[in-house]
Amino acid sequence: MSRLRPHFSALGITRLGELTGLDNLGLPIAFATRPNSLSLSVSLGKGADLDSALVSAAMEAAETAIAEVTPKDLVKLSAREARNRGFQVVDLDRIARCHPHRLNEDDKISWIEALNMISGERFLVPWSLVGLDHRLSPPNFNNSFYVTSDGLASGNSRGEAVFHGICELIERDALASWQFAGDDEIRRSQLTVTGDEDPRLPVILEAISASNSSLRVYEMRTDTGIPCVMAILGATSRQSAAATSATCGGCGCHPSFGHAIVKAVTEAAQARLALVAGARDDFSSSHYEPADAIRLPAADNANQPSLPKVARTATRRSGNGTPDIDLSVTDVAATLARVGVDQLFAVELPAQQFGISAVRVIATELQVPLQGERVQVTPRGLRNLKAAAA
Repeated sequence: MSRLRPHFSALGITRLGELTGLDNLGLPIAFATRPNSLSLSVSLGKGADLDSALVSAAMEAAETAIAEVTPKDLVKLSAREARNRGFQVVDLDRIARCHPHRLNEDDKISWIEALNMISGERFLVPWSLVGLDHRLSPPNFNNSFYVTSDGLASGNSRGEAVFHGICELIERDALASWQFAGDDEIRRSQLTVTGDEDPRLPVILEAISASNSSLRVYEMRTDTGIPCVMAILGATSRQSAAATSATCGGCGCHPSFGHAIVKAVTEAAQARLALVAGARDDFSSSHYEPADAIRLPAADNANQPSLPKVARTATRRSGNGTPDIDLSVTDVAATLARVGVDQLFAVELPAQQFGISAVRVIATELQVPLQGERVQVTPRGLRNLKAAAA
């Protein structure tokens, strides 16, 4: 935080604060405000303690601000011109966040160069997949692409940012398949979380219990084998206020199963506080209207005597006991290559002047949840969706 705070003005961050006390969970949640943002004006952060939550919110606001800046080295070409000039172009038929059939081979769009982490070759990637701008028809963006923050990540180092970005794409891919799972499969994927999976979990579970909330945790299984978790928070009492009785979900992905659970549960807590605080400026009134009607009664688990225990998967660790990020990135990239991801890009964004690293990770074949007309199903995504729905 000491490195980033002096740059708040340049990043457009006008306020950093705490939201924790607005909910009875007591799990640390923070926010950072950027009133002139080209996307969301409020970024949220979570963590095991308040300092971590504040850093999380500030970093998310910073990476968003950085992704909104258009670099000067974009090239404007049609895909045909790019290939004729000898450039390799990302395979848009296998990118979920676009609808290439809306894009003519001769349409000129803005591209940025990126390194394929699988092959080591240089490619051109559309800026519409990298940048972030939610205005209507912004310059250098094409409406054939779905502009989101998926794969946008930051960290203290490039390796840390890339790792976070890859994990987010794997998480979104798992969620896309899990949304098509039948009731039986969802029941089979529910896990018993004891608190032994991660040293931070006992405090989190105690806070949930003390707040009269219910928690369900599910494993979102995919062919990557990398732990992906969905956590759902609800209220066990009809006396709860409307916003805190809403059913809120969160997802987490990490090579360590325990870490993935912590990410998912704290993400669900953050989602609930976003409702309580009205902090998301992209939420319509429909997000609030049914809040009092949706609950997860604690008794729902009474007829499930033996939920599967979590199988913990430890990430490789370096000698000082902390995860070796470079090894983790290498391992996860190799895992993705084995399931058909042959183009994996980490586009470095200009963040060095702010004392951090920010990247946008883009991958072929990894699916995103199906929403809107600019999302397509990748070949691998179709196989996984069929398997999930079977």
